[in-house]
Formats: sequence, C-alpha cells, structure tokens
Amino acid sequence: MTADKPHGVAPPAVDAVHAPVITLHPTVGELLAQQKTGDVKQGDLARFLAAIKAHYELLGHARPEHQSANNAPVSVEVIAIIGKVLAGRETWSRAENEARAVAAGRRDVQLRHIADEMKRLHPKIRGAKRFAELIVEAAKNNPEVKKLIRLQYKSGRTKTLSIGSIRKIIAKPQK
Repeated sequence: MTADKPHGVAPPAVDAVHAPVITLHPTVGELLAQQKTGDVKQGDLARFLAAIKAHYELLGHARPEHQSANNAPVSVEVIAIIGKVLAGRETWSRAENEARAVAAGRRDVQLRHIADEMKRLHPKIRGAKRFAELIVEAAKNNPEVKKLIRLQYKSGRTKTLSIGSIRKIIAKPQK
C-alpha cells in the first residue's frame, strides 16, 4: 500500500468530458426501474430535469446518463416549467442549484485539463493568470473551449468568464 495507491489500487484516470463528480440525480435507467416498481418520486424527476437543464446550459450537451435511445428535444425553458409544476418552486430551485454545482464542477475539471495540457506544451510559461489568458485566446478559435468559458443566464443573456475567474478555477487543486 502506497500513498498514491491506497490498498494497491491505482486511482481512476480523469476523463475531462466525463469528470468523476458525485451525481445528485437519478439516471434514465434508475427512473425506468423506479417506474416498473411504481416508486417514481417527484423530487427524483425534478433532480433529473434540473441536471439535464444545467448540463445543457453550462456544457452545451446532456450527459449520457440523461439520454436513451429515444430522445426528444425539449427547450430548457419548458424543462424549468415542468420542474416547477412537478416538484414545487422550492424543491425545483434546490434541485436546479445542485445540478448547476455538479455541471460547474465538470466544467472546472475540463478547464483544468486544458490548462494542464497547455502547461505540458509550454513548460516555460508560468502562472495561472497567463494560462487563463491563453484559454480565453484559445476560445476565439475553438468552439468547445468557448462553450466552457461562456455563462448563460436564465434570461438568455450570455457572459464570458473573466480571466480572474478562470485563473481561480485552474489554480484550485483537484479533489
């Protein structure tokens, strides 16, 4: 047993797209299983819808565990209406906030991964602020990076993360 490999097991590789973040919502499979037993809860449905909405708004796509072979596009505004009516305003708000936190955690892992790759490619460059500037520069030519640093508000307005915010994200150690 070593410090970096507790119990002799290597830590899992970090996949920047499917970052290891605790999920606070059920998957499609779990909801279908609950439906078979007649045990689907409003809160579970609200958390599921909030996760889809948050991931789509923050990362530009729904996660694989939120999809099945029979997907249908539904606007995030309608998802929000369904969530509020289904679970009530308070439960929906809590589920939406939790889902946003998970999605932001995944986004942050991706930004750290990009910064790490830049550090590997440019070992003479130092400082999180400089790498944050490089990420903003890269976003001009890379739509995937642009999605990561772009915030979408409920009103539909968008804003790009500041260099200072990106610097804080990439300087923060991974858990």
